[in-house]
Amino acid sequence: MRQRPAALLFLAVMFFAQPGLAQTSAAELRVVVMNVGEGQAILLRRGASGILIDSGVAPFADQLLRRIEAHGVTSLEYFILTHLHPDHAGGYFRVRERFPEAVLIGNGHPLAADRQSFIVNLYDDALRADPRRRVMRAGDQLAWRGVTLKALWPDLVAGQNLNRNSLVLSLIHGLSRALFIGDAGEIVERRLMERGFDPGPISLLVSGHHGMARSADANFLAHVQPRVAVISASWKMPRYHPGDAVVARLIAASGRLLRTDEDGEICLELAADNAVPKDCD
Repeated sequence: MRQRPAALLFLAVMFFAQPGLAQTSAAELRVVVMNVGEGQAILLRRGASGILIDSGVAPFADQLLRRIEAHGVTSLEYFILTHLHPDHAGGYFRVRERFPEAVLIGNGHPLAADRQSFIVNLYDDALRADPRRRVMRAGDQLAWRGVTLKALWPDLVAGQNLNRNSLVLSLIHGLSRALFIGDAGEIVERRLMERGFDPGPISLLVSGHHGMARSADANFLAHVQPRVAVISASWKMPRYHPGDAVVARLIAASGRLLRTDEDGEICLELAADNAVPKDCD
């Protein structure tokens, strides 16, 4: 099993101070759930600056970069990979080529090469060699232009299950709250509740594992009460379509459900205490 340098794991109190934060207003924060086929990529945009959470599959990488540019982002300050499955990390090389200045954030999952696929090992080797790579674990926070991203999971990575060790992120912007579940499923959602996670009603939930079975636990949804829920899903691969029961739970729990396989690219504006769908220009 390959090990990670311990020095890369930052303490939460030191994690990513952002220069000029006090000068940034609490104005528009746009959240774009990109249309990247079976994968997931989420762009957070404030002005010309952005954070990318995951990068979809490799064949969509050029389209992803075109859409980031179309949204006016010229500076990608952070590039977060929730885990290394190719539908989340597939665009790594093209994104890194276009935005070499971005701080790369991962969960630091120590992978055993003989337990993972060739492509996962390829991404893992590249990340370990990336000089701007940092590790984020439960309790760590990233302060970015008036926005706080906090890792809720994992605290200690264990085993070789990539989904179960996926980063789960909470976003705080003024009175708005959003949750990005990555590929974590109902087991992780239940663990978060057992630990006392209590965000109150949230503005936006990007549901875990593309809305497939064993995600979006009913008790978890009742706990977080999302006003808007989003599924990033494939329109071409039926076996990766959201599960009917999961879709029903998300509709019942939220005021509105949006899906990339049906609605295409999804743009929302987080303002006050709500997520407002917007046209994607």
